[in-house]
Amino acid sequence: MRRLAASKLPMPSRKRSRGGRPRRPTHSMLTSSCETSPVHCAQLSHDNLLYVCDRVNDRIQVFKPDGTFVKESFIEKGTLGSGSVWDIVFSKDPQQRFIMLADGQNERVRVIVRDTLQEITSFGDGGRQPGQFYGVHSIASDSKGNIYTTETYEGKRVQKFIYKGISSVPLGYQGVPWPKKS
Repeated sequence: MRRLAASKLPMPSRKRSRGGRPRRPTHSMLTSSCETSPVHCAQLSHDNLLYVCDRVNDRIQVFKPDGTFVKESFIEKGTLGSGSVWDIVFSKDPQQRFIMLADGQNERVRVIVRDTLQEITSFGDGGRQPGQFYGVHSIASDSKGNIYTTETYEGKRVQKFIYKGISSVPLGYQGVPWPKKS
């Protein structure tokens, strides 16, 4: 069984852990309601909250450093197969207002408001052309806010999405981000 453990440095003694097979699942544990699920990603925000990807249960969970459950949100609940919450990265603004989420099963990148965990937009589609994904697995950003995605299965590539600033976009699915014609 995989576990998420918190340790106090420099001594590697374990303070608490999450995962394994609980006797009775609670919100303070990183588990689904009936079985355990391995943590697929964990990111610590500037305000010291831990955001955890529960991939196969289609959810993001948020915890305080002491392990206290804060909140959770389901993303495309009911996604079959490998689930919808594969990896996350925070926006580069000081408040980290947004989460970009790699959804490999549904082949999209989702933009989520960090405070509410509500999706505001998404882009991408299945395929091998620019802006399309074949199992988008990981997501990262650089200091300029550019987004990088990697693909698994047979995608086997990295794509870069250039940061152009923050502006209004229609809510919901945006399709494939093709460059505008000059």
